[in-house]
Amino acid sequence: MKATSRKLPGESGFYAVIRDDKRVVWVCDHAGSKHPTRRSANACARRELKRWDRAHLQAGIRPRGARGYPAAAAAPTAIQAIQRTTFRRSYVENFLQCTEYLPDQGDNAQFGIMVHDAIHQYIRLCINERVESKTSAVPGVVRDAYARAGGVHPDRLDEAVEMVDAFARTRILEAERLLWVENAPALEFQLSATVGGFRYTGTCDRIDRMDGDDPYDPPRFILIRDYKTQWAKVEHTFQGRFYAALAFLDQRINQALEGVAVEFDHLPLRNGLVYHPGKVGNQLAYFERGDLDHWFNDVIEIFRRRYDGPRGKPVGGMSCQYCVKRYTCAAADLVANLTPEDSDQAAELLSDRMRSAERAKTINAALNAYYKNHKPDVFGELEVGYLLPKNPSDPRYWQVTDDRGLAGELDKRGMDGKSVLVTRVDKKLIPTQLYDMLVVANVARWNQPERKFRIRLASGEEEGE
Repeated sequence: MKATSRKLPGESGFYAVIRDDKRVVWVCDHAGSKHPTRRSANACARRELKRWDRAHLQAGIRPRGARGYPAAAAAPTAIQAIQRTTFRRSYVENFLQCTEYLPDQGDNAQFGIMVHDAIHQYIRLCINERVESKTSAVPGVVRDAYARAGGVHPDRLDEAVEMVDAFARTRILEAERLLWVENAPALEFQLSATVGGFRYTGTCDRIDRMDGDDPYDPPRFILIRDYKTQWAKVEHTFQGRFYAALAFLDQRINQALEGVAVEFDHLPLRNGLVYHPGKVGNQLAYFERGDLDHWFNDVIEIFRRRYDGPRGKPVGGMSCQYCVKRYTCAAADLVANLTPEDSDQAAELLSDRMRSAERAKTINAALNAYYKNHKPDVFGELEVGYLLPKNPSDPRYWQVTDDRGLAGELDKRGMDGKSVLVTRVDKKLIPTQLYDMLVVANVARWNQPERKFRIRLASGEEEGE
């Protein structure tokens, strides 16, 4: 890898570049005013390489040109180094639940990406034409977004058009509220902060100003909006907190930022359902500077320990439904593989359950008819047929024959016999150790249990029917 620089085309300035085998793998995001000379741009690239080396040392990976390390711990490529030191919010949230998490890029994920792309292009179109809405442009915008996307079934194209059209008809641009950062609107804006050598990012769909100040002044209060396409029907508390914490740390926003509000805007599905787990009483989540400092530091510390430490075994949880391993992972496939994603799938799953229950009843009836004329069988750990209970002395088979006589017998034994006489004798109030004595006294009897069709474990004392 080599730290170098290049000249800004048509401008007086330079920007830093890191190359790996003649391939550019990193470019600084500084403007030309930050690097007026080639020397300062080269220094910026060298500082980035040193930051990568520090991250490698902390992770036990051999840095560039180091000696005395095991040969197996070869230094990664620059692309691997960038991936190693940059983590998205979604990865952090799901990795904290299960260390084996891998993000899924299935149909639902790709559909959401395509809809987000179409919404952002629609908003930019309205900005360019200086209009608050333009619903006539929705079909073309969605068509272009679908052409750029991959992994989305063609049958969902109409659904995407309906969703973006509903967005355009129910929401206006409100360009005067839109936050501008570095001469660009804060759309699909990636918040970022570097903590302990690692860079954490979170992509916001839109950021608005809430202070009403001059749009050219740094913002004091902002509103982060995130559009949801109904795939993640879970609470978004972690996402809102993480975005707000990054906004306070991001130097491009404002170092004196006072407050951040977060809103999750759920787009209606075809059936009109709208899910709002991110709102409580229709109130936005609001945070002031300092509210999330301890929480964010704890989350980052736990994440780093878990990432650098032993991974352990996979653990099933809410992240399974967004993990690519959910169809093969033993900890997830029983629940996550069957978890419905909408009401139609839930109705289908409920129908399967009802059919399974009816099938089980039918199978039990067939076995019952067979074993009426056949001896019981034992198959492995299961015993099936007309069987006597394993414990004939079970309290269920003990019955009182003389209520008043039983009360008298209890009086003789120092108990209040009348206390057990209600409308009928309450067997729960009689100690089981007295059952045989009361049978001898002719105030109770043991009923002979009947043979009954049962499927149970052949071994063990407890009976399972």
